[in-house]
Amino acid sequence: MRFLHIIRYQNLGLMALVSWGLWSYLLPKYHINVVITTFEFILHLFAVLFIAAGGNIINDLYDIDTDKINKPEKVWIPDYMSLKNAGLLYGVLTGFGLILGSAVSYLSGIYIYFVMYVTAVVLLFFYAKNWKKKLIFNNLIIAFLTAFPIIFVYAFSSDFFKMNANENQSSELTFQSVFIFLALFAFGLNWIREIVKDVEDTIGDKASGYKTLATEFELQHTKIIIYLLTILLTLYLMFIAGKYWKSQTIFSIYLILAVGMSLLLFFQQISKTERTIDFKKPSILLKIIMLIGFFSVFLIQI
Repeated sequence: MRFLHIIRYQNLGLMALVSWGLWSYLLPKYHINVVITTFEFILHLFAVLFIAAGGNIINDLYDIDTDKINKPEKVWIPDYMSLKNAGLLYGVLTGFGLILGSAVSYLSGIYIYFVMYVTAVVLLFFYAKNWKKKLIFNNLIIAFLTAFPIIFVYAFSSDFFKMNANENQSSELTFQSVFIFLALFAFGLNWIREIVKDVEDTIGDKASGYKTLATEFELQHTKIIIYLLTILLTLYLMFIAGKYWKSQTIFSIYLILAVGMSLLLFFQQISKTERTIDFKKPSILLKIIMLIGFFSVFLIQI
């Protein structure tokens, strides 16, 4: 089980599912022309998975002492694999990811894609090395990286190269609007989840000198920040539901009942937490809410 922690198979599986769902369902539904082939997209999918897995490893390498305190059952370096071999595995996975990413860029003839792959690698490395210790900034980086696969799929559409600035003023749920909604939803939800995870890891983070909201503020104050972000995200969902109610009634009802009520359940769970260990269930619930939110795209009517 410790070795499975290397790739965090649940996170990578969710990332692959969301990317494939957007590619195979949403783009055809909107009759959007794509600038890469299905084969190139599969290469992209493996590139992202390799880069993300490498990011998990470099993060674990820099977090050995912290994880021994926070999650001793999941520590695999150096018990399962030596520091040297873990570093080598990071290099191999990241290298494979960049090679596949460069293949996508070369075959499609769009070299900005390679820059995006490199950006992800750089952000993951410096997050693990330095930025994870920075207050607030650490959470924002991971929240952005979580939304990155959604941005990537949008970048594979022809619409990415002819963005209409006035499109989002329309009462119709356009292709561009869907991707903006999904990216902001993923960003906001994972920003909240990163704070919740920081509360879980308070003891180890303090011992390692990490600056997080949980280490710098009392538990009740951190909970207030979680409340505020959850309320803002819920209001955003209600805004989207209201804006597209006439043209996307089923989609809007789903956002209110399925996603909105799930966030209220999360809100209730947080209100009952009194110890850092109590934040594990809310953290898992947020991952489920992410999946629930993603499934909303299958209810969009064109």
